[in-house]
Amino acid sequence: MNTRGDDDRHERDDECGDKPCRETRGGTPELVVSLSHELRAPLHVIIGLAELLADEEHPPSEDELKRFAGDIQRAGEYLLSIVNDILDLSRIEAGKLRVIPELLHLSSVLEAAVAFMGIKARPRRVTISCEVSPPDMAVYADERRLTQVLYNLLDNAIKYSPEGGEVRVIATSDGDMALVRVIDEGPGVPVADREPVFQRFSRIATDAVEEGKTPPGTGLGLPLSRQLIEMQGGRIWVEEPEQRGAVFAFRLPSEAPHEN
Repeated sequence: MNTRGDDDRHERDDECGDKPCRETRGGTPELVVSLSHELRAPLHVIIGLAELLADEEHPPSEDELKRFAGDIQRAGEYLLSIVNDILDLSRIEAGKLRVIPELLHLSSVLEAAVAFMGIKARPRRVTISCEVSPPDMAVYADERRLTQVLYNLLDNAIKYSPEGGEVRVIATSDGDMALVRVIDEGPGVPVADREPVFQRFSRIATDAVEEGKTPPGTGLGLPLSRQLIEMQGGRIWVEEPEQRGAVFAFRLPSEAPHEN
């Protein structure tokens, strides 16, 4: 597991992306402090569980072994997601990440993403539905990067949804663009946070989620998603929900650009 002066200033701008690097009182860039915190938690989980597994005097039971293995796997996947997001953001900033758009059947891409993320939603009994109108709508996008954006948005929606909740993916035609909305039943995104949420390491804490605890996440998925959508000629934003919940929406071209 989404920011000019002398050379030093250039270096700090590269590290922080499309916003200036803030520094802590000790002079350490806040980016480094935030990243260190995100890496530390899963590493502590892995180290702590490894110590329990190595305890010969009090060996874990079979049930504990299964639970520890699951916890280690989740911590490892979380660390990998952080590294992947950082690498992708770095490649974008260096101009080395390419998108190769092509005409895709939007329904197929959405249904595949929903089916995959449905596995992650199952333990919390969150259901994910998908509705595309018209059913044969096309989208001009890089399939791998579009799927990456969908994974990020669905992952957020699942984490912030209440147990037994529903996440809806609705795609409609908007002129020469395909409009996709990911809607959840969570606490939503306050108006003041709807733009900052796309900044790196931005996290939305709310009392309505797990007794005030913010769900785990890197704070990199949404900034990365915005970069990927914009690289494909689109736009992503947070909409006002009709009722409770959050609505993340993005638009991408529904046809290839006309050549002169």
